[in-house]
Amino acid sequence: MKITYRLNEFAKLINRSVKTLQKWDRFGKLKAYRTATNRRYYTHDQDLEYMGLAQNDALSKKKVIVYYRVSSASQKDDMKSQKQALETFCAARGLAVDEWLYDIVRIPKLGWVKLTESLRFSGNILSATVSRIADKWFISICVQMETTPFKKSENQALVVGIDLGVKKLATLSNGETVEGVKPLKKLSRRLVQLQRHLARCSKGSKRYIRQKMKIARLHYRISCIRQDGLHKLTHRLCQSVRVICLEDLNVKGMLKNHKLAKAISDMGFYEFKRQVEYKAALFGNWISIVSKWFPSSKKCSNCDNKKEDLTLSERTYHCHHCGFEIDRDLNAAINIEREGTRLLVY
Repeated sequence: MKITYRLNEFAKLINRSVKTLQKWDRFGKLKAYRTATNRRYYTHDQDLEYMGLAQNDALSKKKVIVYYRVSSASQKDDMKSQKQALETFCAARGLAVDEWLYDIVRIPKLGWVKLTESLRFSGNILSATVSRIADKWFISICVQMETTPFKKSENQALVVGIDLGVKKLATLSNGETVEGVKPLKKLSRRLVQLQRHLARCSKGSKRYIRQKMKIARLHYRISCIRQDGLHKLTHRLCQSVRVICLEDLNVKGMLKNHKLAKAISDMGFYEFKRQVEYKAALFGNWISIVSKWFPSSKKCSNCDNKKEDLTLSERTYHCHHCGFEIDRDLNAAINIEREGTRLLVY
């Protein structure tokens, strides 16, 4: 005789609510049978299937996937030793493993969570911090390891001065200019549309929450585009230059100018300096920071004359003393390079 259960009986049997079973039936996770009067009922085989005890053909065809824990170098020499131990364990019990996964992490009170990428550094794991940005979750793992400088390029330039600006992100003393990606400027129209839609939604409603998540995702996308451009530029600089001369800008004070605050924050001056400083330590480069009071823009790079009446609208530097003409940003980059070299020597 076939054993059947009514909806509420099966819910008590598997320790689930009636609403959960109804939802599973709608989405096909655990389909219920129907009587002639369209009432749900479940069988004993479904109880076994839910508890993982069914031995039918459908379950026997599923893949056997084994997870093995991410270990540090102090615990295991490499991941192969742990995998070999598990292979021996599975072979002794007649388990055929279809796939091996090791990119998981165990979070207290949550359990094992799969990662999108494996741990790339070997060392003693000290701590881990879980954070959330928009609808994405991240884990930052602190690993104690022996840091060694990366392999530097053979054709490295000796020294370069960098002048940061709003029109162009960076102007190098060798004449090279780097345009900023300006993600906030490019996506500001879309951001305004989403924020305007959010203002029309009732606060606390489901549509309001969904709209807030859309805005958060767009802000995250803008941040990722900016970070990507800065990482590519700073990596190339640290790999191709031995000595990098930067100006110590007062970014917080510059942001008080409301006409330029949006453009300055879109470039990411402070993030550029932060990335150069920590990457230079990894590559073994030298960093020279020039004082923010140094007149890099007003000083002539040809005769060292100081032009007191220089305005922000003058994009080409004209020296009244020697008649020298040069691009304003390039003139500042050359002066920053010379002052940075002088500070390193003396």
